[in-house]
Amino acid sequence: MASGATLSVLVVRSDRVASVGDLAAHAAEVVVVAAREARGIFDTTTSQGVLGLLERPRRTLDDVLGARGLLVLDGVSDPGNVGTLVRTAAGLGEGLGVVVGPESADPFGPKAARAAAGALAWVPVVEVVDLAAALRRLAEEGFLRVGLDAHAPRRLEPTSRRVVLVVGSEAQGIAPATREHLDELRALVVPPRVESLNAAIAGAIALWQVLGLGGQAADQPS
Repeated sequence: MASGATLSVLVVRSDRVASVGDLAAHAAEVVVVAAREARGIFDTTTSQGVLGLLERPRRTLDDVLGARGLLVLDGVSDPGNVGTLVRTAAGLGEGLGVVVGPESADPFGPKAARAAAGALAWVPVVEVVDLAAALRRLAEEGFLRVGLDAHAPRRLEPTSRRVVLVVGSEAQGIAPATREHLDELRALVVPPRVESLNAAIAGAIALWQVLGLGGQAADQPS
């Protein structure tokens, strides 16, 4: 709400009415439901008793062409991972965006939205139906396109260029069709006994590293 999002409906469980405070004043409509009715509305076993219906943002690739860095999700199917990566982009500073390919989980679905913890209101999230075309467009705009691959021969290093960091699916990694539109593949350093990291964790560490936020100079040659 602090970001200016439009709250069209606020659903509140009857025992939580006193806790919503001024939030109700920002909603076009407030619906109070009994506890027994809430069980058929809220999709968590133990809910907070408050649900908001907000207008879904509609952004295009043009809205993120001025970003200093973009996180691209290629087949990230777990909504919790998608939401966590959006939250990570919000936490690492201004000028970052997220591009979600067609095979990834819905970034605005309930589980992803909860994992994003409000970041969907601050980070521009763009959904594309043709990821290859989007990557070609980003190359034309001067972005360096880097794919995260645990088996790549070279490790990820900071870059001073505007960068696109592609995170692949939890099971298969980056799709072959997507790899054709990348400039390079890079790996994180993972101990031998761990084959790979969770997609959200790997994406978060990689974004931190490629942006040069870990104390290394951002203009270090790659």
